[in-house]
Amino acid sequence: MKRVLMLAYFFPPSKAAGTFRTLRFVRGLPASGWQPSVLSVRPETYSTIELDFDLLHKVPDTVRVARTPAPPLHRTYKRIQGQAKQWLRRGRRSDTRPIAAPSPITTAAATGKTDLLYQLCRTPDVDAGWYGYALVWGLLMIARERPDVLYATGGPWTTFLVARDLARLTRIPLVLDYRDPWTANPAVWRAGNGFETLALRLEKTVLRQAHSIVANTDVLRETLITSHGDEVGRRTVVIHNSFDAADYEAPEPVREAVFTLSYVGALYDAHNPDSILRAVEVLIERRPDLRRRFRLRLVGAGAPRVAAQVRALGLEDVIVVQEPVAHAEAVRLQRAAHALLLLLTVPSDHSTFVPSKLYEYIAARRPLFAVTGGGALDRLLRSRQLTPWIYRPEDIDAMVQGLLHLYERYERDCLPEHSDATVRSFSGAAATSALAGVLEAAAARHPLEPVVVPEAQVEAPMEASIP
Repeated sequence: MKRVLMLAYFFPPSKAAGTFRTLRFVRGLPASGWQPSVLSVRPETYSTIELDFDLLHKVPDTVRVARTPAPPLHRTYKRIQGQAKQWLRRGRRSDTRPIAAPSPITTAAATGKTDLLYQLCRTPDVDAGWYGYALVWGLLMIARERPDVLYATGGPWTTFLVARDLARLTRIPLVLDYRDPWTANPAVWRAGNGFETLALRLEKTVLRQAHSIVANTDVLRETLITSHGDEVGRRTVVIHNSFDAADYEAPEPVREAVFTLSYVGALYDAHNPDSILRAVEVLIERRPDLRRRFRLRLVGAGAPRVAAQVRALGLEDVIVVQEPVAHAEAVRLQRAAHALLLLLTVPSDHSTFVPSKLYEYIAARRPLFAVTGGGALDRLLRSRQLTPWIYRPEDIDAMVQGLLHLYERYERDCLPEHSDATVRSFSGAAATSALAGVLEAAAARHPLEPVVVPEAQVEAPMEASIP
């Protein structure tokens, strides 16, 4: 059996979205002839709200996992800076001579130097402190495990720099897995400073070292080609995210007592729920009889702010807001709902991001109601015809009509379900088989074959069953 060393900053017990892609690969690769080992960070590196220790039980006992420290250099620098400022203030208070106010020019210069040092501590990202530990531990693991291929998933992008240098030192072929864009993310505001130029140069060095690149959406692959050229495109394949079939082997839970549209995930930034809150408010204004027959359940980080909004709207009996839950409970809530909500409100038709929850939603076989600003999510939903209920965040009236249509389908007991072939095409087994093919090509140092997983629609789409 061939061996692969997988560098993954996010790994159980973290329940961050980036964890699950790597976890599914780790679980599935042995069936495709690959034995993985994992280099990650210690659990205390993650925030408490991000931990789910039950996920550790999903890591096979045969997988060796090494965990290293990852000190946050930028926070350490800020702490030292704060202590230095306090020391300087105490020194000035002991001097009774009058102190002239600093000029704006002097202050700006000092601030600029401070920002420069702070940014250096955040290059290529806030997890730069992991680099040294990961490089040393990576070399030790390579000496022990003798991997045929190195695999690194990012972000954070420090992971890619570690993998680049491990590959340079050992001459082991490298496979990069992009879950997000590094330097061309349309959801990130760009200042146009020298650090962004440095990041682009770092990315180019990483891509030059890689034998092959995996992107998790077709739009992300196109973004890499735009930024780095067709040669990178020829070494890049698309393997979408997926779901773990084992999560859905338990018997179906009891459905919610009334029609429930559920969302499980973050409730801020790119997943802003303001538009769906407004749509539900308008729906209840137009159809007050639905107040006791329609529920919106929102579960995830950012719940206190959203709960306050719901109270201000007077919709506590219609909209249920919950704090984040363990992954197993999140799956149960998805399966207990009648329909599932996707929120991706980044206003960009060039967004490369597809929420990982989409794939679990497909496994739950519930109809999807999507609120998206465009980009990869919109393209995937339409190209695979996964749902007809797709709305722009600003189109409140259309969303209201869509919610009403969805509820009426429920009342007539004719909510659509995804076909078996559609569900299988998004499974972890399909994605892992594709990754195994990429690893085989890298180990043999052969050119990549074009891959897109899942492939084109093979059965009647969900939309075909909707009048």
